[in-house]
Amino acid sequence: MGSISFPSYWLKLFLEGKAGRLEEYSIQAVAAERGKFMRPVHAPKTP
Repeated sequence: MGSISFPSYWLKLFLEGKAGRLEEYSIQAVAAERGKFMRPVHAPKTP
């Protein structure tokens, strides 16, 4: 990719039909779609 930003690179490939939805490149979005995402719990003795 070099100095090309990811969104620019993705958009070029997406418009060519060579890239999936932008959400497919976000671990948070994929986890939420699969029901594997949860909000952090309050743990007072952790950093």
